[in-house]
Amino acid sequence: MVSKRETSHDFEVVTALMLAHIVWSFGVVMWEILTHGLARPYGTIENRYIAATLKEGKRLQQPPECPEAMFQLMLRCWVLSSRARPSFTELKTTLTHLKVNL
Repeated sequence: MVSKRETSHDFEVVTALMLAHIVWSFGVVMWEILTHGLARPYGTIENRYIAATLKEGKRLQQPPECPEAMFQLMLRCWVLSSRARPSFTELKTTLTHLKVNL
């Protein structure tokens, strides 16, 4: 653990932002698992156009065998506003609930 005395004033903000970025990536990993690794995220879109595509509101498609509730959770991970994405605590709770109901 890093001491507050050893970090910059914006450490907590940066950490929260990093976690939000990881939540987005976690949503993509869930998508990759549910496609059985047979599909490439964002298909044939060139890397340089992915950010613009996401800003336009386009997201990965729902995998064929993906339950609707799971896909809705993924979509929450991909909300543009990093503050609106679920926390990992919330993801764990939701995934546990989904596991019980599948």
